[in-house]
Parts: sequence; C-alpha cells; structure tokens
Amino acid sequence: MAMPKNHQVETNTTFTHTIWLDAKIWDENDDSKLAQKKFREHFGRCNFVTNTTDCEKVIKKSVDGTTFVLIVSGQIGSRFVPEIHENPKYSSIYVYCGNKTEHEKWAINYEKVRCFLLLSIFIIVSFI
Repeated sequence: MAMPKNHQVETNTTFTHTIWLDAKIWDENDDSKLAQKKFREHFGRCNFVTNTTDCEKVIKKSVDGTTFVLIVSGQIGSRFVPEIHENPKYSSIYVYCGNKTEHEKWAINYEKVRCFLLLSIFIIVSFI
C-alpha cells in the first residue's frame, strides 16, 4: 500500500505522525536545511524539536488515536528512549548517529528501535 504524501497514515482510527528530535536540527548548515526540506517533501508533516521537553509536549497535545514515529539522534536517544519506550504513543523509533556500534549497545534492549541511519545516509535516503 502506498503511503499518503503527508505521511499522516490512517489505520482504522489511528493517525501516525513523525517527530524528529535533535538538538542540532536547526543548525544553519546546508545539510541540515536540505535534509529537512527533503524530508517534508517526501513525508509531509513532521514536528522538528530540539529537546525532549518539546517532544513530550507534542505527544501530550496529540488527539486520542495518534501515534508517533520518532527519529532521534543517538546521543539524545540513549537517554530518552529508556524513558519513553513503554509509551504506546510511540510506535517506532529510528536512531541516526555517526557510531552505530556504540548506540546498538543500548538500543538492543528496546524493540521499538527499528534501525540505525548514519546522518549522511539519512540525507541521501531523503532524496529517494
């Protein structure tokens, strides 16, 4: 089944949105800007947040039946995923990092963590 352009997937009464959590998401470098632009083009609506407090605010404000795919940097994920993993609002978690081996050590304990992406690969994937 093809995903709707806006990545607001409806299954029965469940809507899935994306949150991209990274302290450096708003860095004024070209790679960051390009990744955000391409991500929005391909997946539509996404909440870009720089800290866990803002991430949790997005979750708390969501309507019933909404779930979230979390894209998180490895550094933040190593601290945040253990806190939120049991929350049913998070359907899956994707970790991007520069050191997959290091982050696999903590992530192996959390079944919602689906894959690891190097940031440069994530940018390339967003062009597809």
